[in-house]
Amino acid sequence: TVRVWDATAGETLYVFTGHDDWITSVGFCPGGQHVFSGSEDGTARVWGATTGEVLHVLRGHAGSITSVGCSPDGLRIVSGGGDATVRVWDATT
Repeated sequence: TVRVWDATAGETLYVFTGHDDWITSVGFCPGGQHVFSGSEDGTARVWGATTGEVLHVLRGHAGSITSVGCSPDGLRIVSGGGDATVRVWDATT
């Protein structure tokens, strides 16, 4: 489960579900429109930040994803996995 919190009020704003295992990394893309996550289920996901809709499921690692990040322009997602690879993904398709 991924949660987006109101840091001032300490309340959950949104809850995103879909990963099948532990989530290991999560963050916002610049602009705040998208949330990204990586999981031990071997997928990275891009979510609509205010809808919780899964926009993209990124598959390609042979094992868990240990870290995920977003490029400064918000167009690329990068993921690192337990399979000793780093992958760069198009965040828009």
